[in-house]
Amino acid sequence: MFGTRIKLFSLLGFEVKIDLSWLFIAILIVWSLATGLFPFYYEGLATSTYWIMGVIGALGLFASIIVHEFSHSLIARRFGLAMKGITLFVFGGVAEMHEEPPSAKAEFSMALAGLRPFRGPEFTSVPSSISVNAFFSMSPPAITSTTGR
Repeated sequence: MFGTRIKLFSLLGFEVKIDLSWLFIAILIVWSLATGLFPFYYEGLATSTYWIMGVIGALGLFASIIVHEFSHSLIARRFGLAMKGITLFVFGGVAEMHEEPPSAKAEFSMALAGLRPFRGPEFTSVPSSISVNAFFSMSPPAITSTTGR
């Protein structure tokens, strides 16, 4: 399934790698953020600022994919499954298992873990409130009615 993979780091016993196909999507995301989305919402900034914002946005996206895949891997470990690691590739990421889950309960738990990686209120309320506040503090361009009102 994967071509050439490069190891980025190891964390909690899991190796995190990127497939070379990931570079294609990373470049596409940075480019689309830097030349489309950010200039539309934040007019008048330097071109280099848009590119820096694009890189930071792409890194944030891929960090969230890694956290998502770690949640699958940690639950798999709880059920005794050996994990090969996590690989980022053109379609996102995948937590690679050595074998199939031992039961339907294990598989269901692993699937649910990806929906909400951190279960405690310290992990959900603080990041959620930061995200909501950041979203509402942005000032997108005014939207005008097509009827001229």
